This record gives sequence, structure tokens and C-alpha cells, in this order.
Amino acid sequence: MNIGLVVYDVDKKEYKLLTKKDSLILDTRFSSFAEDRDGLIWIGAEEGLVAYNPVTNHSRFFRRENGLSTERTNNIMVDSLNRIWIGTSNGLCMLNEKRDKIKRFDVHDGLPTNQFNEQAAFRTHDGLFIYPTYKGFLTFKPEGYTEKNSAIPLYITSFKISDKEIDHTTEDLQDIKLHHDQNFFSIELAGLNYMNPYQCTYAYRLEPFDKDWVFTRKREINYTNVPAGNYTFRYKVITDDPDWNVPEKKINISIGEVFYKTNWFRAIVLLLIMTGVIAFFRFRLHQREKILVLENKAQLLEKEKALVQFENLKQQLNPHFLFNSLTSLRSLIRVDTKTATQFLDGLSKTYRYLLKSNESELVLLEDELNFVQTFVDLQKTRFKDGLQVQVKMDASYYRKYIVPVTLQNLIENAIKHNTTSEEQPLQIDIYGENDYVVVRNILQRYRIVETSNKRGLASLKTLYSYLSGKPVIIEEDEKYFMVKIPLI
Repeated sequence: MNIGLVVYDVDKKEYKLLTKKDSLILDTRFSSFAEDRDGLIWIGAEEGLVAYNPVTNHSRFFRRENGLSTERTNNIMVDSLNRIWIGTSNGLCMLNEKRDKIKRFDVHDGLPTNQFNEQAAFRTHDGLFIYPTYKGFLTFKPEGYTEKNSAIPLYITSFKISDKEIDHTTEDLQDIKLHHDQNFFSIELAGLNYMNPYQCTYAYRLEPFDKDWVFTRKREINYTNVPAGNYTFRYKVITDDPDWNVPEKKINISIGEVFYKTNWFRAIVLLLIMTGVIAFFRFRLHQREKILVLENKAQLLEKEKALVQFENLKQQLNPHFLFNSLTSLRSLIRVDTKTATQFLDGLSKTYRYLLKSNESELVLLEDELNFVQTFVDLQKTRFKDGLQVQVKMDASYYRKYIVPVTLQNLIENAIKHNTTSEEQPLQIDIYGENDYVVVRNILQRYRIVETSNKRGLASLKTLYSYLSGKPVIIEEDEKYFMVKIPLI
């Protein structure tokens, strides 16, 4: 069982065991050994290259991440410049004197094959190196190769949009402006490594589309469905040196936004929407104003109609009242001149109030009650104790307003529809309640009801609907008929 590598110190005449456990070797499958001018022991194995320092008893490892083309190292030689030459299963590698760069050679550099076998390499007396491969032997003089540290020229040789080449000269590409439907494009790079162009490794990044650098040996780079925006395409190239601290190039790429996603288009649409909304609301407001005007005209017409109907009602009642009053006056003149004189004064006051009320839309409740008292006195001349009117009104209601002749019409209406006699007097109560004046009479209707057009109360309700926010209330039960008039 292989557990390590034994090293014999000739001076100290002692053995030293190198093991993986002590981190001195990579594995135990060794293929070749060599010693450089610094006394380092170079060990080739299946899993990489080991540089062992017997003085410090420390090892340094070289693997793919350090620049080796593969980790399987078959044969090792040291040239006169203290450079390490390693035959691998994937080409010939050379580690420079500073041990910080590895150069790789392959079939494109003239090798017969990339695969070196496990046999030992050989140095001739004139300094030639002979390396065994699976296709014969490779012979070369290592000192004939000198390192060149100059940067490799890098160019964009092609820029295609949907497989169509752009018209610009690729060498002059600095800024590229694309339309929104040109977000599928490909870029071809070319590193001018004249020694071996196939050893170029490219690094590129489309900021901010690519989050990190992309490393590839392929020259063609493809981008699909790149969103609209401004980008910077950065690119650079190396050969076999893993150090990416090399000069880079860049071009600016701008992809336009589709017009309906641009800010100016959205602003125009928003402006049009706002204009449309404003125009719509202005139209609705204009229509509303027209409707309000028409409604106001309709209300005025309704109010005028109600006033006309109420005036007609007064004109219908007044002649009837006048006829009855003159009949009563004629009788009084014959029997009681003094009472007739008083009656005539009351009749004069009544008609004076009627004429005066025609000039006013509203009168004080106190004036209306005084008028009603005079009117009731005149009616009592006719009905005697058959008509009993009782007024109980709080003084706080006196300064409120009412439509003139309202109470007279209600009393006249009660007399018109109910029997009035001394044996069965008609009781009418007038009182205040919750900013209403209430006219209530007991029900004792005629058996044969006098013809009525029923327009009086309807006209009152319509008229008060324009003068007050409270409605006229009409109630009736088995005993009373009641009308509540809102005070204004």
C-alpha cells in the first residue's frame, strides 16, 4: 500500500517520509522527478505538480487553477534558465523562473500531439530536450524560447444584429445605438496571438446585464432579449497566463425602448387621459348646470302654479264668505243696529287684511291669529254657539311666519265639511306644537257631503314645499281631523 514518498538525506544519512496527511505531496502515483538550481525537488504525479523544499520541509502545489493545462504531469526537466518543463496529458507546459506564470504549448505550436506518456524525458550533451509522446519523440532546445510580456492586440471583428452585420467599421466601434427590436445581437472577438491564436482566452461582461465576468475560449458571443437601456460591453484577452490584470477595451451599447413604453409616450397618454377626463367632467358639469336651470325653472313654475291655485282658492272662498256675511248683516240691521255696526267693522277689517295679504307672501303668525279672531267673530254672528274656536298659542310662536289666510282657509274648510249647530257645536282648536301651528276640528261630517274639488289642501302642501323644509301634515282618526302647518 503506497503511503507516501521517502527522501534520503545523504549528509545526515537519514530518511524522511512525505505524505498527503502532512500536506507534502498531492498523491502517491508519481511519474517523474527533477531538482532545480534552488534545491527544490519537483515531483510529477496524477493530481498535479509538487515543489518540495527539503530544507524547510514544505511543499508548494501547482494544479489547473495555477495554469496547468491538466493535473496529470508525466515528465519534468529543468533548463539552464532554471525554468521547469512539464510534459502532461494535454500539452507541454513551461513554468518560468519566478514560478508565477505557466506557458502552455499544444499541437498549434507544432507539437506532434498533446499527450505525453509516462516515460522519462532526456537531455542530450548539446542541451536538447527529448520528450516522449504517443506520436513519437519531441525534440527542442528550451533556451530557444524567450518569453514576451507584450499585451495581445484585441479587436471586435464582427457585430451582428439578428445575423445581419452592422454597417460600421468594427475597429471604430465606440457607441452603438440599437432600436427596441434589435436586442438580439452577437459580437465576435479576435486576439492576435501570432504564436498560437488558439490559446486565447477571452473575458467579457455586458454591464449591468451580466452580473460577473464571463470567461471563454470561443470568439463569438451571443446576447438575446436584452432589455432596453444603456450598457457597457467590456472585454479583454489572455493566452496561458491566468493573471487577468491586462488592459481591457469597452464599447457603449444603447438599446431603445418601444415607443409605448417610453416616458414621453406615457406622458402624452396621461395628458390625453387627463384632458379627456377634464373635458368629460366639464361636459357633465355643463349638462348638470343646464339640468339645474331647468329644475329651477320647473320649481318656479310649480311655485307660481301653487300660488295661482291658492289665490284662486281664496277668490272662491271670499265671495261665499261675503254672501253669508251680507245676509247676516241684513238681518242684524233689522233687529240690532249696534251689533250690525260692530259686524260691519269686523267685516271691514277682514277685507282690509285680505287686500293687504295679497301684497305679501308671508305674514307674522300673530297678525294671522288676530285676523282669524276677527273672522271667527263674524262667523259666530251666523252660527252663534254652534261654532267654538279655541286658540292656545305660546307667545314664542308669534314672531314666526305663515302664508296669509292659511288658518282662515282651514277654518272655512272645517265649516264647509262638518255640521254646525248649537245642539252639536263644531269644536276647532288652534295651538302650537314643535314649530307647527295645528288646526284640529272634531269630525261630524254632513251625511250628504258638499261637492269639493279637494284642491285647497293640495295647494297648501305644494306651496309650503317651496317655503319650508318641513311638510304639511294631514292626519285623521275616528274623532278628529287635523292639519299641521310648518311655521317659517
